[in-house]
Amino acid sequence: MTDTFWSGKHKDATSVLNALTPTEGEVTDPKRPMLEAWRLMSNGYYDMYNNGGYNWKIRGPGFRKACRLVGVRAPTKEELVYCGNLHKHHRERLEIVADAVFHAALIEHVGLEAGR
Repeated sequence: MTDTFWSGKHKDATSVLNALTPTEGEVTDPKRPMLEAWRLMSNGYYDMYNNGGYNWKIRGPGFRKACRLVGVRAPTKEELVYCGNLHKHHRERLEIVADAVFHAALIEHVGLEAGR
């Protein structure tokens, strides 16, 4: 699967969202709950691809919260990781979640920008 956020999918738009995301701590703007979901999902996503879920005890709860915010079922660590490798089915599931959060955050951002 080459069409992933990890490989640069939607690079320009993710750069916009990442620039709006604080480098530390939560998104505190109450008008941007989906940007906070993006931050939480991004941290969990990075952990799965970069560390094989090693930090899931820290990142997992935020990832699951991001999924709840956009109304998708969060995959469990067991669904995502098997012997430290992401299986094709689980990578696809992770991308579905990432896509849902990405689109919700982008729609939120465009809507706020349009209302300025």
